[in-house]
Amino acid sequence: MQVLRKIDLGRCWFLIKTHKKLFIITEICAATIALVIGFSIPRTYQATVKLAPETSGGGLSGSISALSSMMGMKVGNMMDEDAISPELYPDVKSSPDFLLGLSKVQIQTLDNKVATDYKTYLAKHTKTTWWNSLISKISPKDKDSTIKKQELKDNHIIQLSLNDYLLLKNIDDAITCTTDKKTGVITISVIDQDPKVAALMVDSVRSRLQNFITGYRTQKARNDVEYFTKRYEEANKEYKNAAARYATYSDAHQDLSLESYKVENDNLENEMQLAYNIKSEYATKLELAKAKVSEQTPVYTIVQTPMVPVKHIAPRRSIILLMWLFLGFVISFLLAQKKTPVNIVLKEQV
Repeated sequence: MQVLRKIDLGRCWFLIKTHKKLFIITEICAATIALVIGFSIPRTYQATVKLAPETSGGGLSGSISALSSMMGMKVGNMMDEDAISPELYPDVKSSPDFLLGLSKVQIQTLDNKVATDYKTYLAKHTKTTWWNSLISKISPKDKDSTIKKQELKDNHIIQLSLNDYLLLKNIDDAITCTTDKKTGVITISVIDQDPKVAALMVDSVRSRLQNFITGYRTQKARNDVEYFTKRYEEANKEYKNAAARYATYSDAHQDLSLESYKVENDNLENEMQLAYNIKSEYATKLELAKAKVSEQTPVYTIVQTPMVPVKHIAPRRSIILLMWLFLGFVISFLLAQKKTPVNIVLKEQV
């Protein structure tokens, strides 16, 4: 059985003509509300930057492995990949530390009238809708508006006031970061009421995200560089001391032929040679660690340079108007139908 439900358009048209005044008044009210809402929402602009990360590939890694093998060394975990997954980039940009850093970025508006940090700009130099202003006035005030960073034992925590929590949430909501899984291109966008501020902030987000990823990828290698630098300096100092002891003893006993002097001289020479070998090994490991830092440092190509947007992306007043006109029509139709029920003709086909 197939059932077709069909609205009798003729009767619907009759309903509209019968309650024409109701439809006109409702549509006028809906249009007025739409215009009030549309012109109350501040204009916003979107700036975008696209990055293409270039991996260093296996060339340098293969060279390091070949060098270490040639010298009879095993770098082991030094060659492990410390890459951060692109899927984590949105989590990085939403982290409190990252957002706190962005709140301190210096910005300047397009008309050059405002030049301050991003936090002050958002708090004092941005517009809001009248209903949001009304809500903020009747909401309880948060007297403590400072950002505190406290240290508890070995753990660092961030304590935010309600105002600052909402501020960081607004910053987070204004930033979008996506990664194309096929091409690997990272797209970062920032929405703001001022086009120049949007462009400045998207460039700052790009720079800070690059620095974070670079620091993350090279952290272990940089720790290795620091460790082997200390070990090399200690080994070099020990070698110099051993060489000085050997030289002093040899100079003082060069004319003596006693076997005991020769044995002591050989022992000092062996100590010096051992110290030299240890120093050379740490020197090689230090160079390998430095090469690893270069290998792990990502290179980014800017596919799309951030530009100051010319056209706003919101509010779309025409869409708001159409939505409210449609809503007004539906409300009018339901009210008219309640006053004069319209029979819905159902035709059944078996």
